[in-house]
Amino acid sequence: MRGVFVIIVFLLVACSATPEMEVAAEHPGLGYQNGVLCLDSIPFTGIVLEHNESNILLTKTPYKNGQEHGVKIAYYSDGHVRYYRNYSNGEKDGVHQGFYPGGAKKFEYRFKKGENIGTHYDWFENGQLAKLTNFKDGKPFGEQKMWRSDGKIRSNYVIREDGRRYGLVGLKRCKNIDTEEEEIEPLTAAIYDQN
Repeated sequence: MRGVFVIIVFLLVACSATPEMEVAAEHPGLGYQNGVLCLDSIPFTGIVLEHNESNILLTKTPYKNGQEHGVKIAYYSDGHVRYYRNYSNGEKDGVHQGFYPGGAKKFEYRFKKGENIGTHYDWFENGQLAKLTNFKDGKPFGEQKMWRSDGKIRSNYVIREDGRRYGLVGLKRCKNIDTEEEEIEPLTAAIYDQN
């Protein structure tokens, strides 16, 4: 029985995962070949670390066989998380979340095999929802909404199976209309003739 225990322990130690290799992004042997990240001409498996001039970690990107694979994490220079992005064999996969420098959530997107899926959210820095976008089969579909920073709706429409948009798609004006105090002179023939 003791011999079996020793063999099991030996196998567990021998089969345990080795730590992933970490390489600085500026390593001279690191580069892309035909869209595959290679270290000394061999597809890279490990983690690429990118630092700024002050040696503060900015990004930590895992790779498998030269493709992004796992959770990529980016940081602000103060150490707060900028975003998390999941990849599987080089394709966006799973939840991607971004944050403002103060820590408030900036965005949350979902992907499957590189395609947008489900509901995507974007927020203003104050926490107010800025955009809600729904996807089906990688394309915008269903309810779509955008808000101004003051909370008022900017666009509110639905995309149907035929790809057509129904509802308030939004305004595309040359003049900023984000404040109520601002008066916009209506377009008249006299104004048009001046230009």
